[in-house]
Order: sequence, then C-alpha cells, then structure tokens
Amino acid sequence: MTESSFENVSILVVEDDAASARMIATLLASEGASMVRVAHSAEEALVILTTVPVRVLIVDLGLPAMSGLELVRRVKADIATRGTTVIAVTGTDGHGIMRDARDSGCAACLRKPFEGERFVDTVVTSLRAVSIGATT
Repeated sequence: MTESSFENVSILVVEDDAASARMIATLLASEGASMVRVAHSAEEALVILTTVPVRVLIVDLGLPAMSGLELVRRVKADIATRGTTVIAVTGTDGHGIMRDARDSGCAACLRKPFEGERFVDTVVTSLRAVSIGATT
C-alpha cells in the first residue's frame, strides 16, 4: 500500500478503549493518514460527524451506552453521512454480529484482535470499493 491511499482522507475512530484507539490511530498514521480523529463514545462521534466531514468511520461495535451498531444505523440513515465508509471492529465472537454490521451498512467487519496489515488492507480495500462504486 502507498501513503497516497490515505492522502486527504478524514478518518474518525470510535473506540472506548484508549489503548485500542491509540493503536488504530497509530496504524493509520504509519500508513500516511494525517487526518485521524478519535471519539471514545458513539455520542461523541455524532457530535464530530455534525461538524467535520468524515470519509471513513472505524467503529467498535461494543461501545457503552449507545452501541456501535446503533451509531452505524444512525450514520447510514442520515443523508449527510450515509456515504461514509464504515468499518466495524468487534471483540465479540460470532458471525451474527458481523452479519448485523454488514446489514447495517458496514463495508467490512473485523474481529479483535486483528493484525495491523490486515486492518490497513481492509480499510484500503473498502475505500477503493466505495470509490469504484461511486464512479460506475
């Protein structure tokens, strides 16, 4: 992957675990992402999404209070944010949660812990798929 894959791509990471959020942001930065923000709750993410254009939303499905899945549903229901590429991450074992994430509009869903290279490849592939879909 080249650094240009993330050039001018605004990314919002929504993760309640500070260490996990830092790890994801660091992985993205190591690949050239310079526009990465972090929210520690779905509610905080919704505020950011109303003020900052976000191209990629990386969301932990197991957030406290409002779940990550509910956040995804709200993002995809809002005309202003429905075009956002959403990638879900979850520590929950099982295909049901991953199916629910895809059914809610996630481009991909990864189970934690994940390898850094696989994570970055998933983000890049999801961005490319959305870009290709937008031009066809």
